[in-house]
Amino acid sequence: MTPAVRNPHDLSLMLETAKGICYYSGWVHRKWDPSYYDLYKTLFHEEFKESPHGFYLPFMYLYLLGYRPVVSLLEDDWSNYETIDEYIETTAGFFSTTRQIDDQMKDRIREYITPHTQDGKYLARSQVITGMMVWDVREQNTKP
Repeated sequence: MTPAVRNPHDLSLMLETAKGICYYSGWVHRKWDPSYYDLYKTLFHEEFKESPHGFYLPFMYLYLLGYRPVVSLLEDDWSNYETIDEYIETTAGFFSTTRQIDDQMKDRIREYITPHTQDGKYLARSQVITGMMVWDVREQNTKP
């Protein structure tokens, strides 16, 4: 991912300082482990609302500026064994985009996940689509 580029201004700075080839990567889509959605509903009594990922915005911005980035998409399934404490921290981070997570909430997350672990570990699975763009700042198409 390209964490330093979070808005049009950041992308403009990248273009201004570039001497040749630029690279950008970002999320196109991410489906978290099913337990995250179930736990969110259990804790907050509502469905987790997915937010759109912003890969298309930098692409459109570049395209409107006259660049024609080469785009590559990668679809993948990620899996990772996490200890209970790691799961709690990962899940708390996931939830913190929409909710305040305190120590009491982390205790409730622990109660939820502990029965689903084997030997103190949980196998978290995510489905992701990432996008990568490459373009040459010396090849800007200024024709309408």
